[in-house]
Amino acid sequence: MARLRTEAEGGLALRCDFPERHMLMQADPRAFYLTDHYQDWPMVLVNLAAVRWDAMPGLIEAAWRLVAPKRLIAEFDSRESLP
Repeated sequence: MARLRTEAEGGLALRCDFPERHMLMQADPRAFYLTDHYQDWPMVLVNLAAVRWDAMPGLIEAAWRLVAPKRLIAEFDSRESLP
């Protein structure tokens, strides 16, 4: 789902699908980028010094939804809809 890269590598590798990755990189190329290593993987690199922190919860949830079992997603969604 995510991997905090070493200080030398920089940033956070975060799971996302290819269309979302393209959109993120177009919207904020300073915060979202790729290296050659991640070109063919469904992940985007996040510059933690440049990203808007209010966007992170949604990005992390979206990454989780890509890898979580359907049962857990349904349970999470049912709790979110409680008053």
